[in-house]
Amino acid sequence: MLFPAFAQDKTNMQILTANPWKRQSENIQGYYREYKNNRIYITQYYQNEKYTYNYPFYLSDTIDLEFDHNKIGKNQNGKYIVFLNEKTDITSCYEITHINQLGMTLKSMKVYMEAVERRYIINGYMILENN
Repeated sequence: MLFPAFAQDKTNMQILTANPWKRQSENIQGYYREYKNNRIYITQYYQNEKYTYNYPFYLSDTIDLEFDHNKIGKNQNGKYIVFLNEKTDITSCYEITHINQLGMTLKSMKVYMEAVERRYIINGYMILENN
């Protein structure tokens, strides 16, 4: 996969929070993420139904399989996005394998048997584009 070659002068957090992100997928009617106020706001459309979620998140330099509330808002350029589903107490960690103002690619670092989450991960990667 090729991406534009230009200097990245913004932090990962600045890029994440600049605009909503749209998931690239043929199987999903619509999937959008917005990062703001240390939370991920997710809107998805599936089988003509709209679902919305929001979770606390932080950027980390390490693979965190347990959510650390003390890290929220501290790291502006972490390599991993870590978020917590507060209802299920499931922590998700994604490696940011690519990010710029046009798009990002995330790789899941934790595999679990949640059927809902499996729908969005294809071969461990999630590709999102700036909406």
